[in-house]
Amino acid sequence: MVNVLLGCQSALSQDLLSQPALFTFFCLFSERSTEKYLERGARFSLIEAGMYVQSLATRLSLEKLAGVPYGGFYDDEVKQWLGLENSHAKVALGYACGHGV
Repeated sequence: MVNVLLGCQSALSQDLLSQPALFTFFCLFSERSTEKYLERGARFSLIEAGMYVQSLATRLSLEKLAGVPYGGFYDDEVKQWLGLENSHAKVALGYACGHGV
């Protein structure tokens, strides 16, 4: 578990006080939508990712759990951590989930 926390801290470029129960990354694979809709397709992908993040936040709230979005991370390190370093994926957002305070 310590290695996971250290890897997470390294990729996020932020110190975490403790390891979250769940850390979710929202990745975009927008090639298909950009083929059809060009630049607008990339915006569609971001809107869709935002919808899923909001759904996660709402569900956590209903379960009396806490969550915090993370946007300040190193893209290449996170992609490598997720095994996506050879893909065209873009990491849109991370979300740390855990017990409420």
